Amino acid sequence: MLFRSFYVAYLEQIHLSGTLIGILVSAPNIVALTGTLSLGKLIHWMGDIRLLNAAVIVSIITSTVTPTMASFLPLFIVGLIRGWGQGISQPLMISIPSNSVPPGAEGASVGLRITMNRIVQTLLPPVMGMVVQVIGLENSFYAVGGSLAVLISLSLYLVRDKMPPWPKSGG
Repeated sequence: MLFRSFYVAYLEQIHLSGTLIGILVSAPNIVALTGTLSLGKLIHWMGDIRLLNAAVIVSIITSTVTPTMASFLPLFIVGLIRGWGQGISQPLMISIPSNSVPPGAEGASVGLRITMNRIVQTLLPPVMGMVVQVIGLENSFYAVGGSLAVLISLSLYLVRDKMPPWPKSGG
């Protein structure tokens, strides 16, 4: 989860107990399984690339709105939605590139994705820490979420002509 350490810091800031924080951190991981299990039908309905984009957008939005909530129940509901979106996006982030490369290059594709994840996981915490120091914890959720929304919007705009057609409905 992109915001995990800052999410926990926020939950501590609003004085949730360790037990409730544990539930809010773990419940989305459990619900992610239902997202993964729903992939077949959802891919048939939307297509894999559109589904991936939608799931990433859901994850960004549900992470970004965290500071608008200061009690357990809304945080829990939004966390479940985020977990469902991540359960969809994570397998697709591996399968789409793997299916798009020539036979024998699947390992390189997955390796590149894992390398990029490691780079982001290494660079993002100090960057977000600097953002927190400058604009505060709550505003950092908005700043990072807004930045990611702009980046994904720009990416989708740039590839709009390369998107596959919508899957045919029925059957």
